[in-house]
Formats: sequence, structure tokens, C-alpha cells
Amino acid sequence: MLDGLGFAPEHSGLDWLGKVFVQHYPDEPSLPYLYPTAEGGVQAEWTLAGHEISLEIDLAAKNGEWHDLDMQNQKEDTRQLKLDQAADWHWIVEQISRLEKEALAGSGNGR
Repeated sequence: MLDGLGFAPEHSGLDWLGKVFVQHYPDEPSLPYLYPTAEGGVQAEWTLAGHEISLEIDLAAKNGEWHDLDMQNQKEDTRQLKLDQAADWHWIVEQISRLEKEALAGSGNGR
């Protein structure tokens, strides 16, 4: 893990993340890429409609730090999320769904 540095995520934290993810993240929006962090958490990443999005997940605290960088204008949006609350998962899904729609509209696909 990270050239022998850092901490592995706790199994109980990964189990919790898997359960809440299945419970609150529907099949429709794009799934993120998931990576372990040096601090023992997980980072979720999406690239959509010119946006680089990351969600750094603290498994012990059940919190997430959202970071959205619009690559065209370099505007950033950050937000602290409580990932043990359905409302914050709903907000995540809304953001990802909105950007997916923007990406489809921008591609001229119109599906």
C-alpha cells in the first residue's frame, strides 16, 4: 500500500461503506473509481462534463469531503458531508446525475 506507507482501511469501515453505498447510490449514475488513502480511508473519483470530482471518505467518522473542480474555469466547490445521512447521499447522486446529463447534452448524443 503506497510503497509501504500509510494505513490499510479497517474491514468494518469498508463493510459499512459497501452497505451504505448499495443502499443510497442507485444503478443509474456513473460509479466512481475507488482508491485507498494513506490515512486509512477511501477516495471516490469521477470525471464528468469537464469536472474532476473527488470524495475523500473518513471511514471511522463516516464523513466525506467533496471536491468538485470545473476544469474549464478552475472554479472549485467543496462541501463536508455526513455519509451516515441519506440526505447527503441524495445530494451526491443529484450532483453526479446533473453532470452526466450535461456530458450527454454536450456530446450531441441526446439519448
